[in-house]
Amino acid sequence: MVTLTEDLFAQINAVLAEWNPIGVPDGTAEDEYQSYVAVLVESWNRAQDVKPAMVWVYTQPMGYDVNPAFSRATRLFATQINQLLQAQEST
Repeated sequence: MVTLTEDLFAQINAVLAEWNPIGVPDGTAEDEYQSYVAVLVESWNRAQDVKPAMVWVYTQPMGYDVNPAFSRATRLFATQINQLLQAQEST
């Protein structure tokens, strides 16, 4: 089980800002997705994978439809976040 620390929050938020699935301007992305960090950690703690939660965030609260470009990018960024969380579990 992973506990969300300030450092981990910042790391995950940085990945989400880079993911930026709705294309908010640079400088805004760092704030745009913060509310989803805890959702991803909860998803990891339940299923050891954040990708389903990232898809949920995109399709439900944000209201967008999944497309191939989104799926490719999300797979890449979900892997990065999964690796961060897995490393936290090991410590």
